Amino acid sequence: NGFSLYWIVLEGAHAGEEYELKFGSFIESVGRGEENFVCLKKDEYVSEKHASLRLGDNNNTIEVKDNPVSTNKFKLNSVKFDDNKWHVMRVGDIIQFGLSKIRLISVEAGRRVTVV
Repeated sequence: NGFSLYWIVLEGAHAGEEYELKFGSFIESVGRGEENFVCLKKDEYVSEKHASLRLGDNNNTIEVKDNPVSTNKFKLNSVKFDDNKWHVMRVGDIIQFGLSKIRLISVEAGRRVTVV
């Protein structure tokens, strides 16, 4: 579609970092462990495997689900979720894992990511 989705970390130990959300498999993970698709290892409040991620149906959203065995949950636009259901994250939305606040942005192919 000519656009790529990125997570830009706004706050926390990983502030300023960016992650291109190019999914290698249907479901990926976010957490402190090195094996995660998005690794937030410097945030001590993030679980080893904190949540699952997948690309939304229309390829311009991300869906996030908490890990049922993790005691640490996530907030999407300041609403806490711990229901083990998929929640849609749209461009501009902010998600929080531990102390890491992250915005979903869409970048046109070939353009440089700029944090807004």
